Amino acid sequence: MTRSGCQPATRASRSGRVAWIDAAKAIGICLVVYGHVARGTVAALGGSPPPALATADSVIYSFHMPLFFWLAGLLAVPSSMRRGASGLIADKLVTIGAPYLVWSLAQGLLEVWAGEFTNGSVRYADVFAVLWSPRAQFWFLYVLFLCFCLLAIARHALPRHGVIVLSVAALVLYLGHDSWHGLWILPPLARSLVYFCLGALCGPLLARDRAAPGPATLLLAMATFAAAQFAYHEFFGLRGDDYGSAALLLGSLSIASVVIAARCLIGLAPRALAVVGEASMAIYVMHVIVAAGLRVFLTRVAGIDSYAINLVLGVAAGVAVPLLVCRLAEGGHWRGLPGAALGIGRRAAAR
Repeated sequence: MTRSGCQPATRASRSGRVAWIDAAKAIGICLVVYGHVARGTVAALGGSPPPALATADSVIYSFHMPLFFWLAGLLAVPSSMRRGASGLIADKLVTIGAPYLVWSLAQGLLEVWAGEFTNGSVRYADVFAVLWSPRAQFWFLYVLFLCFCLLAIARHALPRHGVIVLSVAALVLYLGHDSWHGLWILPPLARSLVYFCLGALCGPLLARDRAAPGPATLLLAMATFAAAQFAYHEFFGLRGDDYGSAALLLGSLSIASVVIAARCLIGLAPRALAVVGEASMAIYVMHVIVAAGLRVFLTRVAGIDSYAINLVLGVAAGVAVPLLVCRLAEGGHWRGLPGAALGIGRRAAAR
């Protein structure tokens, strides 16, 4: 520990990964798992869930997916410079496309076969429409792939100013989100591309080695986060699924708070954060199946209808089981496309 109370924020670990980015991914993926488990639990148990769940849901959904788009954009330009436009798209077809296809089909088919135990009704037609109509949480991977494609095209067409032009277009797309309702994938793309571009613009600023922020900075960031969330929800009466300039500002402030927290936390539990952060893709594609299966067992077999127990066990299993699968797959030397399909492709290198 340094005198500031936080470990120095090293730019990259020995494996080539950026330590604080993995820490930010760890924070983000735990919030994703919590959000999905909480919503699934409320839908399954019905009744009157604790009011705190609704508040937590709105706060989390105001920034947790924007955080992942921002983090992806952070390293997108360097990756594009190394690989070129076609190389970047080909790489993302493997690292994003493979897990998207495999787990969209796996989860969709399980929902069809176990229809009486799930919270929704899924048809085979819905499952096999994955190429043009992403389902459930897999919209994120579909839109993320499109973001990389748009960046690759923009930088190929305009090597010097492509990111700026794409960022302006993303902002216009975001502010006009109401106009894209029902138009294919445009609504989620409009809500997400702007954060991806913000990450790309921030990349050069955050690439340099810098000392981790001190405790005072961390406390200020957390206070700003809390104040911004309170004003957004209580003063303006907005929710996490609202969009507009206020939502964009809140999302940006929340992402900045997570970044500051991540840069401090790497000095407290670096190995745990690295393991979870590196496995964030695997956790993302597997956690719904794991948590839903556990919830069916708890509610239908064990007769446990406690929100708290279902939440705690669901979140724990949603993170731990994919980590175990990753460890087993790595022990079996899964590489290339099979590893990518599980979400563990190139975990030893910074994406």
